[in-house]
Amino acid sequence: MELNLSHSAKHLGHILSSNLSDTDDIVRVKKDLVRKANCMLHSFSPCNPFVKTKLFESFCLSLYGSALWFSSSPELRSLEVTFNNILRRIWSLPRMCHTGILHCTARLNSVYNIVVQRSSKLLSAALKSHSSLVRDVLVCSELNPYLQKA
Repeated sequence: MELNLSHSAKHLGHILSSNLSDTDDIVRVKKDLVRKANCMLHSFSPCNPFVKTKLFESFCLSLYGSALWFSSSPELRSLEVTFNNILRRIWSLPRMCHTGILHCTARLNSVYNIVVQRSSKLLSAALKSHSSLVRDVLVCSELNPYLQKA
């Protein structure tokens, strides 16, 4: 019997890579976002933009596990662009509409801000953990570029 080495694996719906890259997982989320948004926009086309925005936020924008993504990932920027384009479609805004206006109109944070807030919340919870193992892994500079050992 031969064992095959895999460089990525799917776990609880997330794609984990041996090189700790978030690329495959973010691309998967982006494809899923587009598929769900297209279905929602088709099914609820007569609804007003406020309703469609709430449906989009609740049922299409699945960012579970995003707290572990590296915030400077180029794929995260690509996901942000896709998110903004879908919001423009929902609100029937021109392609060149500024994202600040777009997010204010839709009353939604940007994907980047959502990911950073979730990461911050995770780091805060880990620092308050009663487990020394969790705290030690968190401050390990090889695993977390945001924090350095004191």
